[in-house]
Amino acid sequence: MSSSDVLIVFFFVLLSFMVRINSAAITPVSKEIKIKKPTSKDTILPNDEHIYFGFYDDNDGASVKDAGANVILTDSVSAIYDFTIANNPAAAVIFFKTENTFLKHVGPGKLRVPNPTWKSEWEKLRVKLDPFAKNGTVAGFFLGDELLCSCVSLAFIEVMAKTVREAFPGVNVWYNEGSGQVVKPSQCTNVTKFYIPKDVSLFSTDIYHYAAEPGWVERKVKLFYETYIFPLLDQSSQRAAFVPGSFSSTTGGPKDAPCNASCYREMIIQDAEEYFKWAREDERVGGIFPWHWSSCRTNPDCVKHWDEVGTAELPQLAAKWKELANGSKKH
Repeated sequence: MSSSDVLIVFFFVLLSFMVRINSAAITPVSKEIKIKKPTSKDTILPNDEHIYFGFYDDNDGASVKDAGANVILTDSVSAIYDFTIANNPAAAVIFFKTENTFLKHVGPGKLRVPNPTWKSEWEKLRVKLDPFAKNGTVAGFFLGDELLCSCVSLAFIEVMAKTVREAFPGVNVWYNEGSGQVVKPSQCTNVTKFYIPKDVSLFSTDIYHYAAEPGWVERKVKLFYETYIFPLLDQSSQRAAFVPGSFSSTTGGPKDAPCNASCYREMIIQDAEEYFKWAREDERVGGIFPWHWSSCRTNPDCVKHWDEVGTAELPQLAAKWKELANGSKKH
């Protein structure tokens, strides 16, 4: 073989090699794509980055479809089976309510005390919930609502939060307290100054009004959070959450600020826009949990506070929440 023949053969071998290299570079590799459900360690949920969004009083999760919620608040273990990836395309997660495990009512009022059998009841619950926490279905726990108002001590709330955190290190632990208790705890709570237990990762308070007032969230709620809540947060591990009103009334509203159904609708829509705008722009905020989904017309306390009609009966409000939840992202 002559030297020219050798060069020709070498040229074709080199050309063939280069073609194979280029083909490998541009040929797509077949790879199975799996939809990842948020786990207990994730902060990004399907509708809104870094914002958990769910309604009080929605044990069956109707707000996921109707209002864009990505959290279902429930205390039913059996209900969890209804919210798997297979039948839950929105990939909503569960925040499990533990109030009735750790506490019990005493007498006809709101007074609550530690449940004498809370340790054994918690252990049974922990075993049942463990697989759901591991696969991300249960992403949080709700300790309770306005516990200081019920004379539960902050020391025991700390025990509740620590117990949950030790059992499920990666989950969120949410606690809501009345705004008055944040400013000045009741004497029955055995503390003179409010603090947020270190194992609580989401803390909120509920502040309501009964009139359409543009800018009310900025003027009233944000001022309260800046003054009383944000300074208490450990920015490395804790976030604030909101509890906006989302209700209506058939009673005509408080005597000093009458509000009919149209007024309530205008008020809630305005507030919802302001809350979501704030949450999108403020990294200190991690959750929005409106009060409330199901109506409570037979509850004297609801009627007394002019909030007996829930969002489930208010399609325009539900549609507005869904629009905000599906269309908003953290900046």
